[in-house]
Amino acid sequence: LVPVTIEPCKRPIMFELTQTADLSGWDGTAAHGGWRAFLGDVRRLVGKDAAPSPSAPPPDPVPAAGQPSVLAAGNLPRRRGALIGREDELARIEALFEDADLVTVTGAGGVGKTRLALEFAHGREGRHEDGAWLVELAPLTDAGQVVGALARALGLDLPAGRDPLEPLIERLRPRDCLIVLDNCEHVIDAAAALAEAVMERTSQVKLLASSQEPLGVEGERVFRLRSLGEADAAALFVERARGADAGFAPKPRDEAAIAAICQRLDGIPLAVEMAAARAPALGCEGMLGRLDDRFRILTGGRRTALPRQRTLQATLDWSCGLLSAADAAVFRRLGVFTGGFTLEAASHVAAHGELDALEVTDAVASLVAKSLVVAETDGGRTRYRFLETTRMYALELLAAAGETAALQRRHAAYFAEITRGCRDDYYSLSDEALHARWAPEMANIEKAIDWAYGQDGDEALGLAIVGASWAAWVALSRVGQYLIWAEPALALVGPGAAKADVLRLKHAMVSAYSNTAPIHAPPLIAEILDDVRAGGDPYALGDLLRSAAMSYRYMGRAPEAQVFLDELAQVTAVLPPSRLTLGRLYAQAVGLWAQGDLPAMRALSRDGAELARSIGADGWANTMRWLLLEGPERHGGDHRIAETRDLLQGLRSFHMFSSAHRSGLTYLLAEELAERGAPGDIDEAYRLVHDLQKMTGRAPPADRWWLVLATMALGDGRPADGARLLGCAEEAVRRSGVDFSQSQQAFASLREKLAQRLAAAELQALAAEGARMSADQAYDLAMHQG
Repeated sequence: LVPVTIEPCKRPIMFELTQTADLSGWDGTAAHGGWRAFLGDVRRLVGKDAAPSPSAPPPDPVPAAGQPSVLAAGNLPRRRGALIGREDELARIEALFEDADLVTVTGAGGVGKTRLALEFAHGREGRHEDGAWLVELAPLTDAGQVVGALARALGLDLPAGRDPLEPLIERLRPRDCLIVLDNCEHVIDAAAALAEAVMERTSQVKLLASSQEPLGVEGERVFRLRSLGEADAAALFVERARGADAGFAPKPRDEAAIAAICQRLDGIPLAVEMAAARAPALGCEGMLGRLDDRFRILTGGRRTALPRQRTLQATLDWSCGLLSAADAAVFRRLGVFTGGFTLEAASHVAAHGELDALEVTDAVASLVAKSLVVAETDGGRTRYRFLETTRMYALELLAAAGETAALQRRHAAYFAEITRGCRDDYYSLSDEALHARWAPEMANIEKAIDWAYGQDGDEALGLAIVGASWAAWVALSRVGQYLIWAEPALALVGPGAAKADVLRLKHAMVSAYSNTAPIHAPPLIAEILDDVRAGGDPYALGDLLRSAAMSYRYMGRAPEAQVFLDELAQVTAVLPPSRLTLGRLYAQAVGLWAQGDLPAMRALSRDGAELARSIGADGWANTMRWLLLEGPERHGGDHRIAETRDLLQGLRSFHMFSSAHRSGLTYLLAEELAERGAPGDIDEAYRLVHDLQKMTGRAPPADRWWLVLATMALGDGRPADGARLLGCAEEAVRRSGVDFSQSQQAFASLREKLAQRLAAAELQALAAEGARMSADQAYDLAMHQG
């Protein structure tokens, strides 16, 4: 049976022409009489000249002089395995051809442009009377060879001694075919001229080009091919690894390593395939561990592939070998950025020596067009980034050019300058705008600090960045990570350090300590309070007073806290509403809570939540709403559980304090479920804590939440473990210096409940045992459900 589709057919299909061909003994050749008779009927059906007599020999395929050549059915190579994860891309290219005759697939080297183009051509060849054709331009060394390459691929004989373009167009004009121009980037001008001529002077020829940059021809539709998604990249890895060794069978523990390999290789199919080829020999984890040396290890390309596709480095050598001197200089210099960059940042950092800022801007645009830099626009902002592999290659080129030290210094100096605006943004931007401004820069900020305190760095730049960037860290809920940088930075401050930078760093550390370890705040407050007052900046003074009030409040020193709070009220009274106002309201509300005046605390919290929402301070609104949940009479109640769930579900990643709120509210919900003790409550509490720990990779973030684990153990029928966890929590409080009355009440309440289940001596001994546990030991004990 030979399925036949005839389209388009512009005349009615008459029943008397419909027949069943006699193909007895047919061996598949075109000379078989039954097959030729059948083709003759098809040609008459669609209005073509009749085929030669069935008995006649096949015609001579060589055309007479000046006559068009006869095209065969196409020259596409055989498909090589399934194309993974590109179904949507194929459909989008098909949609582009609905109103265009030229579509160019662009993308980074190794991303799979050729493979996608060939798959599309295979799927479409039956829709073109004269077939689908592949023209491979990669082997060409001269732009003047492009027209001849197309003619040779299609089997067209062009007359010698004249411009080949004219006769080529004449032979293509009556044809209905799809032509794939593969790898145009190194002969881009000639390929563009050919494509323009074909589109202007033929009516049924479709062109599909693959190139690292668009052809730039009128009427062209550009499709930018991105890397594979995580799941598709992992599927490709496994398939190619099995191709290298049929016995390859990834174990469950390999899944994380495969995912990490694909992520670090940016989902680039060529790189994933090369890594997969080595996996059977090295193992998945072994392959992952060698990716820092990826340019030496990823050399598993096919022997029959083009030289530039046999190693990962060769692919990038090919791409960068096409760059102008200016583009190449900017390319390698941009390697110092981690996590992307803005055009402004690129202009400041890469404009060095012979290149000015305007030339850098032009070069970035050129690198985007050539698919070496990725441009991403979100909310009207455009940000640029390298794929990780490309960035590592750029850094190698930077080192070879002897520019690494100079560019790292320029990078750090730029971020020392822009982080000075963090605090102003903190008081003026909404949570969403603040997150959009600073979240993308944190990787660069960390990289700049890391360099500054490294062997060849500049501690003065490091001090400036750490001190000035505090507001960005707190806005993104990364206080704990900030202290990892800040505490060593303070220890390294020398006598020649800039006083303003030291003051900013100590001020930032007071703010950080006020919520994490208030016992460390008072000495720093005493050192800097007079200088901050003398500085005349009401926002700086207000923030320090708020931090001081909270630190002393948490240490149980209420009178001193109130002195700072009274001064803070005077400072904010003459300022417009801002996060500083909200900080004061929160400190006042916490004071009312400590005094036991819950109605006044809740009224103030409601006012604070409303004000926070009105200025876009969603994180502070969530903080105030959390206070509304507090109070011993609400523990274990259905209403409080429902409100906690609602608050959790409303959290968004751009909300200030979002990670701290998500963690704290999850523990709070687990505690409420354990207190209520309805069927299924304990199981849900364990699941909530387990999922949180899996997501964050951390044990409870504060001593208060160790009490939650103790409450869960008690509700689970494990009072001995509850007592151990109580001792762990009490030791954490002792180390932090927190002496807040509400914490005291919570500890006393839990100890009373445990005393009803355990003898006094046993309770004391178990608590002492828990006090000696590490955080990991205590967490493992807590999650051992009964």
